[in-house]
Amino acid sequence: MEIDSKYKAVWEASTEFLKKGREVDLLHTRVSCDFAMRLLCHESGKEEIVIPSIILHDIGYSVIEEDDLYRKTTYFGVHKGQDTGNGYSKNIKILHMKEGAILARKILELVKYENACIDEIVDIVGYHEDMSAFPPSDMSNVNRIIVSDADKLFRLTAYNFYDILTIHGASVKEAFEYLIEMKDKWLVTKTAVLIAEEELRKIPGSQRFPSLLA
Repeated sequence: MEIDSKYKAVWEASTEFLKKGREVDLLHTRVSCDFAMRLLCHESGKEEIVIPSIILHDIGYSVIEEDDLYRKTTYFGVHKGQDTGNGYSKNIKILHMKEGAILARKILELVKYENACIDEIVDIVGYHEDMSAFPPSDMSNVNRIIVSDADKLFRLTAYNFYDILTIHGASVKEAFEYLIEMKDKWLVTKTAVLIAEEELRKIPGSQRFPSLLA
């Protein structure tokens, strides 16, 4: 799905930062944009808030100098109770939101994005993975909910499935069981859950897990 021309300036200004962050960030953001557009077809969010927010949500990783940054921002090891001494870092998650919000405001002002939208977009970028309110439950903030769902839907795709196998050395069974369990914990909207189930069914071997087909 093509990014609408009215968001091209935001996308183009963001790509240099996405390329400097985790190796997955450019792909993750592009796929998440597609999910956001699909969600907006069925949920009542504002496109002019949601799309820039999802484009900008992970640019904060570009300023974080850490070895193996992707491993330190994935949850599978924490979920499995693995030794996370060199793994997941809550501090990095917090920092990427804080730094991302600063960069997001600069980009939006640079491209002269609609001024009335900037504060809400920056707020979403700054709190999109706030662990004190994740997944977001305030249904009055549907824009943040859609951004969160679009972001987390990437975790339910083949891209992340194979990362779980390779980065964490999980078995196919462990990876499927993890994603099936977390699907309803990560996602808020019914539309996102349906998309997640569709994505999981695309992964080879999913037919061995009947709960995906329920």
